[in-house]
Amino acid sequence: MPSEDRSTMFCAECQDHIFEDKTLPMSEDVDFDSAKERRRRQNRLNQQARRKRLAILAQAKGPARKWIIYSAALDENEKHDTVASPPSIPKWFFCQSTGPERSEYLKRLQDAVTRDFTRPSFDAQLLTNVTQFNIIKAMAKNAAYFGFTLEILCEDMISPFNASGPTVSASGHLPPSLAPTTVQKEIVHHPWIDVCPIPSLRNAMILDAGTYDEDELCNDLFTGSGSDSEHQVGLVIWGESWDPAAYELSEVFALKWQKLLRTAADVMASTNYWRSRRGQEPIRLQMGPA
Repeated sequence: MPSEDRSTMFCAECQDHIFEDKTLPMSEDVDFDSAKERRRRQNRLNQQARRKRLAILAQAKGPARKWIIYSAALDENEKHDTVASPPSIPKWFFCQSTGPERSEYLKRLQDAVTRDFTRPSFDAQLLTNVTQFNIIKAMAKNAAYFGFTLEILCEDMISPFNASGPTVSASGHLPPSLAPTTVQKEIVHHPWIDVCPIPSLRNAMILDAGTYDEDELCNDLFTGSGSDSEHQVGLVIWGESWDPAAYELSEVFALKWQKLLRTAADVMASTNYWRSRRGQEPIRLQMGPA
């Protein structure tokens, strides 16, 4: 699929989510704004996003293009319509990094996103940075429900659902999608799996443990598969962090990990829903037990 289609949807429909709550909860003190303050800030950002959308639509009606969509490859006839793309941030292996390295990566990623949004043109790298920033931010929000930070998730530890004594499930403050499944309670696993809000995918990752490389899976989800020429992030979010229906898998990720996804029909359903909104064909995998 041409990168412009996905970028256009990003421009026109998803900026509200991009600008919402730019600060990642990367320390023990997770500051949740009051509902009134969040509404006030979101209203302001919605107005900004609306002005941007109107500008895009206005430019689309005329020969001039204010917003330039960069693609990975341009032929000679297209090069005159673009300007130099700003340099991208280094792509570290996020899942294997230490706590300080992870904090530095997130800071640089956030800086890149906020800096590039002040430019008069959209770069394909910006789309990658934004989708990666959003999915990591979403996982950070989910981790906060458990009292975790992303730095803590670097450590060698077991899920609170496998620990003896009171667990987070007893507090009753978890969204239903993050409530533990029977598999999570019975099988020891790392808590990075718990922050995924898709129960069937959590179960699959736990039940298939030992048959795949966890670092490779993590990197493919959050930084993009090395086999993907477009470097799309494997897991994209279009809504609230706790909502399973807000998530979409990239086609490269789905095809690469289809054995793992064979029992995760819900995430494939949400993926194909978001693809259909862009007029794309559904991804068809062989579902059901192996």
